[in-house]
Amino acid sequence: MSSVVELAAAVQRALDDSEAELKDMPFFVRPMVRRGLASRTGRSFDEWRAALRSPSAALVGDLEQLADHFRTAPERAKRGPAGRSDEAMAIISARAASREAAVRALIAALR
Repeated sequence: MSSVVELAAAVQRALDDSEAELKDMPFFVRPMVRRGLASRTGRSFDEWRAALRSPSAALVGDLEQLADHFRTAPERAKRGPAGRSDEAMAIISARAASREAAVRALIAALR
């Protein structure tokens, strides 16, 4: 079984990878994606980094929102240019599922 520290690091990697993917998005979309994360989860990328330094059970509610953010990412992506490509949507769906799983594993460990 993974430690909470390892699971928090996996969630951090998921967030880092998600943020890194912004460079592949059109310039005008990037701020919308950043605001969307903060709106849906209550935290920005930087705020998540700070929170994951010392994860506790108090973080579970916000982590649930983060897991839902990742779960619904393919639905949002489908409305954009990626939605026209089955290959792109398969990649997005796989990444989203992996990221959601990382968050859910941390939630389970914190409960």
